[in-house]
Amino acid sequence: MPKADMNFVEQTLDYIDALEDNTVNERSITCNFGKLAAECGYEYFTVTRLPQPKIRLGPAMLLSKWSKAWLSYYDGAGYYQYDPVGQRCLETTEPFIWSDVRYPTNNRMASRVMSEAAEHGMRHGLCVPMHGLSGFPAVASFAGAAPELSRKRRNALHLASIATYGWFERHENNRRGATHKKLSPRERDVLIWTALGKTNGQVGVQLGVSSLTVRSHLENARLKLGAVNAISAVVEALRHREILL
Repeated sequence: MPKADMNFVEQTLDYIDALEDNTVNERSITCNFGKLAAECGYEYFTVTRLPQPKIRLGPAMLLSKWSKAWLSYYDGAGYYQYDPVGQRCLETTEPFIWSDVRYPTNNRMASRVMSEAAEHGMRHGLCVPMHGLSGFPAVASFAGAAPELSRKRRNALHLASIATYGWFERHENNRRGATHKKLSPRERDVLIWTALGKTNGQVGVQLGVSSLTVRSHLENARLKLGAVNAISAVVEALRHREILL
């Protein structure tokens, strides 16, 4: 193994070890994770959960040093639903580089996303898809104009990404556990019916209330559970044993 790669692997292991330190915070993680990315020639990086199609990507990011101009444009144009890289992240748990992603040449929107990303200095990238305790997919993404990535460095970034996402999962769960508010009986009922695939209108019929009332109960439950959407609220309620199916 080249000495430079060996040093990088050691640096990565030191970074992972440091994540166990109670003094570590998001700022230090951003700095040190960024140093690993920079060592491989990646100017930009993010660790983010992957939202449902047609939802903005920005609010789902846990850790980010991403091009603000590109992210604003990307979310404003609704590009997440067309992004072939994002779609690939939902289909695999193996790391991949952007140039390996294949899509039909006549897919104009996919081509536009990739070409405009390149115009913002994000020509080449690496993605590390992951799945957390909540079951929702996440990814660590790295991007730059001309990265240098050996197999050893790619494997090291893979490990660092998993460890970093794990840190956010643990600390988020701890925060939720400390601030978790109990759901009302009606909020539990709404979540159970939602978990069974019922729409707001159908839940309203079952419970004898309006769909607007159902929506209000869902929103209250979502806020209490610290969830990003209704499906996430169902998952969190199951994890906290607020509901049983």
